[in-house]
Amino acid sequence: MKKKEASLFCLLEVKKKSKHLSWIERKMYKRLLPYYTHYTDEVYKARDRKAVTDDGTVFKTKEGRTLEKSFLNKNLVLTKTGEKELIDLKMEWMKEYLNQSFGWIPKKVIELTLQYLSVVLIALFLLYFVL
Repeated sequence: MKKKEASLFCLLEVKKKSKHLSWIERKMYKRLLPYYTHYTDEVYKARDRKAVTDDGTVFKTKEGRTLEKSFLNKNLVLTKTGEKELIDLKMEWMKEYLNQSFGWIPKKVIELTLQYLSVVLIALFLLYFVL
């Protein structure tokens, strides 16, 4: 799980720089701060997986020359692949967190609860746009 936690931290860090994190994402982010040491490696791995990309911002000097920055220092954003990966990693992290917090709850109950929650959230999302 260590590799996935480092990857989750990386994607949350990229999202944090471009958008606001939800309360659950902030809670995850704070718990995953020890994985910051793997951030640089994970950014390049995420780029290779096409989970993050730069936003295309070009920096020019006063003389009109374009400055080339390293990929790590560019304005990074999540791609559709990265957003999907972030959702999957968050769900997996939540399962693990709930399992550790409430070890007496069977895994099947946790999975069914998360599935029910996802169905409810999708229904609310659809209702919002339909009505």
